[in-house]
Amino acid sequence: MSHYKIFAWGDGKGIAPFDVSSTILNYLINERTLNETFEIVPNSNIFNSHSGRLPILIGPESFQIEGFAEIWNFIVCSSQTGDEKVERDNPALQILRRAYMDEITRDLNTITLYNYFVVKRNYEGFTRGSFKEYLPWPTQYKPPLDFRHHAQELCLNEGIIDDDLVNPKYNFMAPDLEDELQQLRKEEKNLRETPVINDMQKLEIDKQLDIISQKKCIIANMQCIKKLKEIIQKHEEIMPTLDDKIIHTILLIYLRRNIESQLPENFISIWLKREYPELNEEVSELNLSESMPESNKISLTTALGSYVSQII
Repeated sequence: MSHYKIFAWGDGKGIAPFDVSSTILNYLINERTLNETFEIVPNSNIFNSHSGRLPILIGPESFQIEGFAEIWNFIVCSSQTGDEKVERDNPALQILRRAYMDEITRDLNTITLYNYFVVKRNYEGFTRGSFKEYLPWPTQYKPPLDFRHHAQELCLNEGIIDDDLVNPKYNFMAPDLEDELQQLRKEEKNLRETPVINDMQKLEIDKQLDIISQKKCIIANMQCIKKLKEIIQKHEEIMPTLDDKIIHTILLIYLRRNIESQLPENFISIWLKREYPELNEEVSELNLSESMPESNKISLTTALGSYVSQII
């Protein structure tokens, strides 16, 4: 029987909290006792990935699959987990299930990237610094910047964050939020164009710009919550049709990773407790014990060798 390794972001002992796809794969592999065939390796080995992203599944002869949905479909087809019977008995329902799985993982991944990489307090106060545990110096600095850039692009297209260069067709904000944001843009522009006469005035302008920045962050958080609420509402509507435990597990694990206590700005946790107390309780009771063998972290030689080969 072939043995496959699934490389995830992590420190060799556990999976990084922002790598929710790998957390879900590990949970399902443990639940279905598929550990002898599929092994999660949380050592941040992006250097064997053709795309430079994780998770990736690598098998014999450099066989490689990237992304949660693709990896899980491969595991299902390879392991006779029982899901293939559903596909034979009701192919139309299976097409719907796969399409919805792609959609919910994509949307929840955007929420997670926003929470860990775009929210300034979370990025600077937790995420960026955690990469020293995942990659050796000096290769630990570029990946979080790449993540942040990717996250910002996704969030711009979803209307979660604002940018004056964004095409107006991507405006998903409620009219009152859009009006407030336009006013903040105007105030910010005026402040930046104000001639600075002395240090005292500069300090005052910087203080006002910081207040505007905080207000824009609050609006972005509200947009994130709006998107998350839409995801949960659709999930509640479609689950009676699908009756799929795995997809519900996906939602629970994503929510769990987005309410981690180490995040300095834990606005999603506050909102979930207030608006969805029963769902929050279900999320809190989820056992995410990461049963996996400890692996060696990527060595400096491997990391630098890959970086040098990319430059050359």
